[in-house]
Order: sequence, then structure tokens, then C-alpha cells
Amino acid sequence: MHNTTYHTDEETLLNHLASGRHTAFEYIYKEFQPALVFFAGNLLKSDDIMLAEELVQDSFLKLYQRHDNFKTFNSLKAFLYICTRNACYNHLEQQKVRQRHMQDYVYEYIDTQQSIILEMMHTETVRELLQAINTLPPQCKAVVDLLIHEDKSYAEISEILGVTVSTVKNQRARAISLLKGKISGVGIALLLLSI
Repeated sequence: MHNTTYHTDEETLLNHLASGRHTAFEYIYKEFQPALVFFAGNLLKSDDIMLAEELVQDSFLKLYQRHDNFKTFNSLKAFLYICTRNACYNHLEQQKVRQRHMQDYVYEYIDTQQSIILEMMHTETVRELLQAINTLPPQCKAVVDLLIHEDKSYAEISEILGVTVSTVKNQRARAISLLKGKISGVGIALLLLSI
């Protein structure tokens, strides 16, 4: 399989996507799927990851069907977020949950470009943070994962990893120090709130 890296070349990515090249679609899927699942989970106000993943899968199917329609990378990204948002709202409506949640959505997710952009910015920060965490040394990553994803205490992490509480604290501090050079100030703020 032709292995192409698209990190800095959005034009090539869009050209390859338009021509139906599978590597381009794969790259976009890996790049955005985790963030879109997080986005969907927020809109659904649900811990049902499988449901969020299923709705996001539909967004990627729509992207695949219209792969030759995108002139800019930002329009492609907006398409994925808007499809996912619409799928979430449709699901809520079909399940008759929308009526109960509508009061909250009026204030939290007003259907305007501004609210979508704000939510995209937040989700992009989360995506940036998750990518950076994946680059941490194994023990640092393990500590951060347990702090963020499982909300474990220092004592619980110490027991799970078979290390001292002092080591857990040191690994947390090391992770913050390493991540400061890799993510934005907003990302660091989000990290500190999470751990």
C-alpha cells in the first residue's frame, strides 16, 4: 500500500481524497475519529461510546460518498463536525429525548456557526492533547491515562502500577513538563484541569 504522510500537505491530501485514494481517507479517519466521538458524546450527554462511534461512522460514510466535493481542509473538517452534530440531534429526536434536553440545548448548543466553531475549538484542543499524551514515555503515559480517563487517585494509581505515590506524582509532573513544549496554552490549561 502506498504510505503517504499528509501532516503538512493539505492540498495533496484533498487531491488524493478526491481521486478516491484509500490512504487519504484512512489518514482523515485516524486524525479526526477520536475527537468526533468526544464531540458526539458531549452533544448526546451520554457515556454510550458505542452510540457516539456509530454516529461518527455515519459521518465518515457521508464524507466517503462526497470525497470529491472539498476544496479546502477546513470545509472538510466543518463537514465532519456538522454531519456528526446533525446525526446526534436526529438520534435525540428519534428517541424522544430531545424534548427533555431541548431547554439545555437552547443555551448550550444554539444552532449557529458561532457555537459550532467554539465547540470545534474545544474539541480540537482535546484532540491536540490526546495526540501529545500518546507521545509520552510509557510510565508517564500510563499515569496520565489513569488520571484523565479513569479518574484514579494517586494511591490507586500507585497500587495499579506497583510504584510509590511519590513516583506517581513525579511522573505527573514530568508529563506536564514534557507536554508544555508540545501543546498550546489552552491545551495545558485543559490538562491541568483534568489531572
